[in-house]
Amino acid sequence: MTRSTRTWLTAIAVLGLATLAGCQQGRDAGAGDEMAGDTAAMPGETDAEDDADAAGAGGGTSGGQVAVTNSMPHAMVVKADGGQGETELGTVAPNESRTFDVASSGGPVTLTASDSAATHSVSGTVSPTPGAPAEWTIQ
Repeated sequence: MTRSTRTWLTAIAVLGLATLAGCQQGRDAGAGDEMAGDTAAMPGETDAEDDADAAGAGGGTSGGQVAVTNSMPHAMVVKADGGQGETELGTVAPNESRTFDVASSGGPVTLTASDSAATHSVSGTVSPTPGAPAEWTIQ
């Protein structure tokens, strides 16, 4: 092995160790802390639920849950705006209910549900509180 090759291999090894050390340091920051850019959903959790969880983890936000019942004969996509911008929560099947985690800036949350073709849209406002989900029915 030439000296140049050894130098490159050493540099790559040092870079790899530095990267691993940085990852370990991020894990040691505290239980439940998320590293910047970590938006992976937990198993069984939708991306929208994960985004709502991440939004709730920031300073100046509070959260709760909303139980959405879809009385329509077709699936409806539900979005929430609690003061930090609109977030898609997920889809509620026809004549089904689903509970979502929501984040807000301390006030009411505006919910909007629309069909996949965006031909029918319904809006409402709820005030979620920790402990018991606020209920909203799509009619």
